[in-house]
This record gives sequence, structure tokens and C-alpha cells, in this order.
Amino acid sequence: MRSFLLSNPPTVYKNELLYSSKGKNTSLYEIIFPYNQGLGAHIHTSGEDCALVLSGTLTYFVGNRETIVAEPGSIVFGWQNVLHGYLNQEKEPVHLLVFVTPGKIGLAYPDDNDPIVRKVPVECRKVHAEEEVNASSEYSSFQTVLIHGRYEESVEPGTFKVFIDWKKKQLFIFDEEKVELTSDEPIRLLKYVAKS
Repeated sequence: MRSFLLSNPPTVYKNELLYSSKGKNTSLYEIIFPYNQGLGAHIHTSGEDCALVLSGTLTYFVGNRETIVAEPGSIVFGWQNVLHGYLNQEKEPVHLLVFVTPGKIGLAYPDDNDPIVRKVPVECRKVHAEEEVNASSEYSSFQTVLIHGRYEESVEPGTFKVFIDWKKKQLFIFDEEKVELTSDEPIRLLKYVAKS
């Protein structure tokens, strides 16, 4: 197991690889967008990137001109060939944990009506970690896990798992390892699973 405690973000741009899985299929990035910074609407032709908003208010593109607001605790889905993008329109920095899989995901900037663009209803593009989360794609899954006392999962070869306490900005990474977590108080963690 590896544990990361992410600090409060500075006001400068940051795009840092936190961890790359043993199998090189999945990577975690810490990204900070200061005011008026981001990445325009794009797609990934060979994979996905999904983001968890740790702090700040994210303007999230769900098309080239259409956006939604994602507050702290929101998970936004940039699934394969689905238009998405990031922008900070507030003075406070936007602090993101970004999950990228598998390996090289490709990048393109098509028009909204390009036939390659997959249409996903806007209401399916975001969930909140405070709610019961159960979302998946062909590459990954997110779900809510309640930990109270001892929590275990057996080793799953080729599987990469991350448990996130988004309020404390703490991550527990299990890369082809047995999961063992303990908490004296009940805590809700967000669980991310992908190929190692």
C-alpha cells in the first residue's frame, strides 16, 4: 500500500504525476488550475480521464460551448470519445485528482457534431462523493465504500485500486495487493478500480 496526503494547493499551475501503476495502464495526476486556466473541450480516442474536485469550483465542459459546475467532492467523467474539458473561472485555485487509463489515451479536439463524439446525457456526467456512488465505464469504476473497523479485499492480479478520503485529501493505493484498511470511526471512502 502507498498513502498520499495532498496539501492545500498553491495558486500556481500544477500538473504532477503522483503514481503510475505497475502495469503502466493507469496513472494518477494532481492538477491545479489557477484563475482563468484550464483545458478546452476535447476527447480521448483510446481511453479516459476522470477527475475528482478536491477544492475550488470547476467549470466543466460537456461540449465545446456547454458547461456544468463541479464543486468539491464532484467526480466528472471524461469517458472515451466524450467531449469534456476543464476551466477555473473563480479566484480560488481548482485542485483536481485526475485518473487516467489505459496508458496512452489519445487526444483530439472535434466539433460537437463530429460522428466520433459519443453523446452522454449531461446528468450522467457528474456525481458527488457524498452520495452513493456507483459509476463505471469500459475502463474503470467508482463506488462508495463504508469503512468501520477492519476492511479487507483479497489480491486481484492486474487490478489497481485507490481509496480516497476527499475531504482530508488522502489516498490509499493498492496495486495488485491485498486491501487492508482500518478505521475506529465509520468513514465513507471513494473507491476507484482500473487495470494496473
